[in-house]
Amino acid sequence: MYFKHPEDARKAICTTNAVEAVHRQFRKLTKIKGGFANENSLLKLFYAGILNASEKPWTTSEAH
Repeated sequence: MYFKHPEDARKAICTTNAVEAVHRQFRKLTKIKGGFANENSLLKLFYAGILNASEKPWTTSEAH
């Protein structure tokens, strides 16, 4: 079903999946912590989460 879409639509789907993966990571991080002293502490947590996520290999299952 995925390959029946035009290439532009497939790229948008893959991009959306990546964005959702980052959001899922952020929700996990904030759920564990609960509250934050200030905005800067939240930004530091998000930064650490992005560093952690960037260490994981990103692959696509799209075949040409």
